[in-house]
Amino acid sequence: AAAREIARPSPDVLRLTAMIHRKTQNFVAAEQDIQKSLQIGGPNHEGLNVLGLIYLNESRFGEAAAAFTRALQVRPGYAPALVNLARAWTQSGQASQAIQLLRSMIDKAMVSAEIWTVFASALKEAGRDEEQAEALKNALKLDGKYAPAIRGLAHVYLQSARSEMVLELVQDSAGDAELEFLRLQALFDSQRTEEALDIGRKILRTTPEHVRALRSCAQMLWMTDR
Repeated sequence: AAAREIARPSPDVLRLTAMIHRKTQNFVAAEQDIQKSLQIGGPNHEGLNVLGLIYLNESRFGEAAAAFTRALQVRPGYAPALVNLARAWTQSGQASQAIQLLRSMIDKAMVSAEIWTVFASALKEAGRDEEQAEALKNALKLDGKYAPAIRGLAHVYLQSARSEMVLELVQDSAGDAELEFLRLQALFDSQRTEEALDIGRKILRTTPEHVRALRSCAQMLWMTDR
């Protein structure tokens, strides 16, 4: 019996391996480990939050929302589960519920760059573009290098043909392929094709699987008749 107890993985270890599997996008193994963790250790807010994130990655929004709700029943006010519940609602077309939840968190001074950025996503889904931009700016006031907020605000600027503002926003984009791609788009929109091509080549050297960068480079080469 003692040997079996030693060999039996702990709930914490299983939760950790589930998180590792999720990071490598092995969602089947991730779900198996977190379910085992919850079976052995019983329902706990951290494990249920991880389970919800796995469901979210698989676009199982109803199950994700249920897991986050259970986490909040175990630990009321648990901020990660609150934010992730808002994510699940936003992605499943329930942006108004997400906005209400996140607004209540903000009103209680439960703020972070992440919360403002998730709030911005919900506002975008609700068609409230100006408020979306303000929420992203608020995120960057708290953390000027928070990449999801930078990406979100850059997309807002691109959609409104404010390329120079995009370039200013992503000037420290080295090492982030998505920010570099936004820089490429802004340069291309500004008719700075050679600079855009240089950025595209740089992205493809480090991230050869970046399909959008490959398509953009091919389009620019075709337009310049090369």
